[in-house]
Amino acid sequence: MGINYSIDAEARIVRLEFVGDTTVDELMATMRAIFRSPQYRPGFGFLADRRNGDAPAWEDAEHILAFMVLHRDRLVGGRWALVIGGPASHDMGRIGQAISESGPMRVQVFQYIKNAERWLRETAPAHLRAPRLEPPPSVVG
Repeated sequence: MGINYSIDAEARIVRLEFVGDTTVDELMATMRAIFRSPQYRPGFGFLADRRNGDAPAWEDAEHILAFMVLHRDRLVGGRWALVIGGPASHDMGRIGQAISESGPMRVQVFQYIKNAERWLRETAPAHLRAPRLEPPPSVVG
């Protein structure tokens, strides 16, 4: 069916939603489109929501890893939060772990979106963290 994506430049997060059966070629085409976007910067976190997507084939991990290594300069410093659910969770978690061990990005597997978002914010490189708004110092007169 496909992959929908949005880039939140302020939060420095790319959100991917996998719907139904998606191929490695679709993922690579989506990633290339993201790389071309003027909103995207290396080091952004990726929130990959696969709760409504079919599990990729184990063989696809090799192709995904090769793509990530080829585009290392566009992914350096990035993190990939993989949100899973359903019976395919175990295989997707294993694929994520294999990519994390060999690839240019850290990969963490989650069951809940909020936990994935928090991890992406907390692990962002310092120069990419969204600024925190501090209250102005009180004036004592």
